[in-house]
This record gives sequence, structure tokens and C-alpha cells, in this order.
Amino acid sequence: MKRAKISNGRLGKQKQKGVASLMEGIILQCLADLWIGGEIDACIQFFRGEGFSICANIAGMNLHDQVKVLNLANKIIDLHTAVRDKQKQTENKKEVFIHATPGRRDVNMPLAIGA
Repeated sequence: MKRAKISNGRLGKQKQKGVASLMEGIILQCLADLWIGGEIDACIQFFRGEGFSICANIAGMNLHDQVKVLNLANKIIDLHTAVRDKQKQTENKKEVFIHATPGRRDVNMPLAIGA
């Protein structure tokens, strides 16, 4: 019954605040999901597509704040890209070792590095 007492204008403002909070939550969750392996691709699509701009506009973010959040997201994405590239290079690199001298088997030296 309390809702009946609230005027339409006040109820509308409360709904707008609720939707804005929801959009902020979506943006923050997507930033957090950038650190989860299985969610990275969906988050990249969110930030590089229209999803972020729609949520940011509904949340009432100004352009300056949107740029800040996008820069943060891009830094995280670049970090993950560098880590992925380094892991691929490490997986592709195989090292073969030979013993330094026939009598000392505890010293290893690289023989060749190749793919």
C-alpha cells in the first residue's frame, strides 16, 4: 500500500535511480570479469561494442568518465593479450640440453632452441 501513497514523479525517479545503479553494476561486473579466463572474450565485446556506451549513458556517466573506464578496460585487455602471447611463445619454444662434459652430468647447457 505504500506504493499507492508515493506520487508518480517520485516513483519514476526511484526507478531511474534503480536502472542507473543496475547499469553501473553491469559495467563494474564486466570490469571484474576481465580477470576471469572464460569471460574475457564476452567482456571485450561488451567494451568494444555498443554495450558499454548504452549502459554508460543510462547510468548517467559523462564522456570523461566513460573514457577513463574504457582506458582501464583497454589496459587490462592489453595485459591479458601480452600474457597470452607470452604463453604461446613459451609453449612453442622447446629447449634441448646436453651435458657440459662427460664427467659432470649436473651442469646442463642449451644445445639448440627451436620450434
